[in-house]
Amino acid sequence: MPMKSRFSASHIPALLTLAAVPHAAQAGTVMLWPIDPVIEPGRDATILWLENRGDTATVMQVRVLGWNQDSGTDQQSQQDKVIASPPIARIPAGGKQVVRLISTGGQRPAGEDAYRVIVDELPVVQPDHMSADTGNAIRFQMRYSVPLFVYGGEARNARQSTSISLRCAVTDANGRKQLQLINTGTMHARLTDVRFGGEGERTVPLGSGLLGYVLPGSKVRWPLPDGVSGRESVSMTVNGSASRVTIPGCAPG
Repeated sequence: MPMKSRFSASHIPALLTLAAVPHAAQAGTVMLWPIDPVIEPGRDATILWLENRGDTATVMQVRVLGWNQDSGTDQQSQQDKVIASPPIARIPAGGKQVVRLISTGGQRPAGEDAYRVIVDELPVVQPDHMSADTGNAIRFQMRYSVPLFVYGGEARNARQSTSISLRCAVTDANGRKQLQLINTGTMHARLTDVRFGGEGERTVPLGSGLLGYVLPGSKVRWPLPDGVSGRESVSMTVNGSASRVTIPGCAPG
């Protein structure tokens, strides 16, 4: 009887969101690019490259999940509007694999639809490495999460800053004040270098590098840094634009 492999989420040692690097990202021995794939209006697919820079072969599993922020946090769900082909690939040491991310022909959005491309590294446990605890389990070695945006016919320019409209509020959760950013536009906002304080003032960063995304029609919250009331102006870089976006102050939530 063939032996069955099992998957266990408890054996995932890392979850990497590869969105802060301009063109490609690498963790462990696998490199992915681009890290901001887009399916443009009038196109049915885009591609994602995987490169194995290690000295042994590896097996990669690629899935595309729906992505929303209905509850103020990232939520992912099964879907069939966009698929990955091939969904599983064995990449030899030093080799590359192209994966097509394919729109299956359903109705395209007027603006954008958001997805997460989940890439799991699945090296097979060799018999001489087995123990009584591992059996023949296949365990995730590394997980990569790449955003994917799909645009319909009315989205002429997937990077239009005029399609992004942000406002902020200060909310309270369990006695801790939080910054809430609301995107009332029709395109996602990718936020980096978010800081409190106006020009000529001491500024306080909210994290470093990539803070996260706010999808269109969504709101996302982050705890305020110590010493920040939320009444200060908040500035940020949105979608890599050279011009920073500044919000004069946040209203009470």
